[in-house]
Amino acid sequence: MKASVFCITDSRNYGDFLQTFLTAKLLKDAGFDVTIRMRSLLYYGAMSVMSEKIPVKGFPKFSFLEEKSDLSVVAGHTTGFGTQEACIETYSKALKLGKVSLIFPLSVTKIELHRTYDTLWKKLRQFDIIYTRGLYSYALLESRGFSNIDVALDTGFSLRKVYPKIKANNEGDRLRVAIVPRKEFYYIYGWHDHYVKYLRILKVVSNVLEKYGAEITLVPFSFGYTIADEVAVQDLITFAGFKDNVLKTFLYKVEDLYRKFSEFDLVITSRLHAGIMAMSAGVPTIIVLPRDEQKTIEVLDYLGLEEMFFEEMLYLETLPRKVEYIVENLSEVKRTVNDAVERKIEDVMKPIRWIESIAKV
Repeated sequence: MKASVFCITDSRNYGDFLQTFLTAKLLKDAGFDVTIRMRSLLYYGAMSVMSEKIPVKGFPKFSFLEEKSDLSVVAGHTTGFGTQEACIETYSKALKLGKVSLIFPLSVTKIELHRTYDTLWKKLRQFDIIYTRGLYSYALLESRGFSNIDVALDTGFSLRKVYPKIKANNEGDRLRVAIVPRKEFYYIYGWHDHYVKYLRILKVVSNVLEKYGAEITLVPFSFGYTIADEVAVQDLITFAGFKDNVLKTFLYKVEDLYRKFSEFDLVITSRLHAGIMAMSAGVPTIIVLPRDEQKTIEVLDYLGLEEMFFEEMLYLETLPRKVEYIVENLSEVKRTVNDAVERKIEDVMKPIRWIESIAKV
């Protein structure tokens, strides 16, 4: 059976590629003949490197000329924040190409109902089933009368299923910490002064970690534009005095990067899927984002980890204390993370189980 997996974004964010690849990988392992579909020609190279021989193509320009797929899947994404046009385009292509269509996972923001969003809602209703990342998005869709919905653990956690031999594993004597910084939120929302504070607090965190002799690695999760993570990394080096110890993520295939993340003792990240990559391996993770970044809240809440591992991006005063607590109680916190993911890990397979049940009919 043929399956097409659609990557909705045209951003240069490793997390977007990660979700698309893992969705395709799960379907391939379930016996499907899978093709990845990218919106933008610019990112064929990056996706091809990560895709482990799964074919990568562009969006079909003329769907009526293409052979129908048995299944169309739109990989993980969030509605709103300026993505509605990309969502509508991707949904249209996926619905036309696939005999059966679904989305997993989806996060929904509180968006206004004007014409563009009316079209988005109409497209969403045409999918056979939609899996949300958590109960917040589920409740929003349910309040709009959706019945074709369910909740599943974010696809990123399938790393634990796909690569089961990779687990938290720092064999050295030295504490190893990754910091995944982010600049774009502060500039999209006009929080320029808060960005300076963000850099300063991360420097305080690095001073705390120095007491424990930690080795800090800076990890950009996006690249190639003026407010990308790689720029935030350079800001930490230039303005906050961090050492130039950088893990260049886009040089790594998914399995290799996952193994790298498993070797850290702690990850402090402003990218959700960097955190998911770490937590999948059982590595404690503090996610630093605005509270209205609801997809992060609902993922952590689904795991029961919100209180311990979320830090509001605009109010960072407690971050150094949280870091110190985790380092002082590292073994216990690692068990907490590992157990939380293990309790929910089978939920990452819910969409695959649904697809398999449909295939048997």
